[in-house]
Amino acid sequence: MAPMPDDDLFIEPASDEDVVYGDYNSTMDGASSSGPRPYIRLTSQLKNATRSAGGEVRFRCEAIGTPPLSFTWLKNHAPIEKSRRVKVRNRENSSRLVITELDVLDSGYYQCIASNSAASVNTTSVLRVSRFT
Repeated sequence: MAPMPDDDLFIEPASDEDVVYGDYNSTMDGASSSGPRPYIRLTSQLKNATRSAGGEVRFRCEAIGTPPLSFTWLKNHAPIEKSRRVKVRNRENSSRLVITELDVLDSGYYQCIASNSAASVNTTSVLRVSRFT
């Protein structure tokens, strides 16, 4: 319904529900594109760990970002090989690495890499496994 010439126009104050978050870009031809740009960010950092041989360690890596996210685990810069003792469980925004029956040879640098279409981010931990005491 179109307002009549003698009708008053009333504009209500803006509220939080009126805000549209995101990044907006202008193009050279004056058209604009909207929508959030892809992003990724770690929400936690791996912590260094010291364990005894025979024990277990759990590392958890969490990130937020534009889906889908993928996670990769490295030991000393090489991809982790899953086995009966080494398990990786990936979820939408996190990944967990569990190593059981630890051996001193499991000592090293462990890195989680979270990736999506925007970028890759990583966090690293040092695992020290000591012999039985």
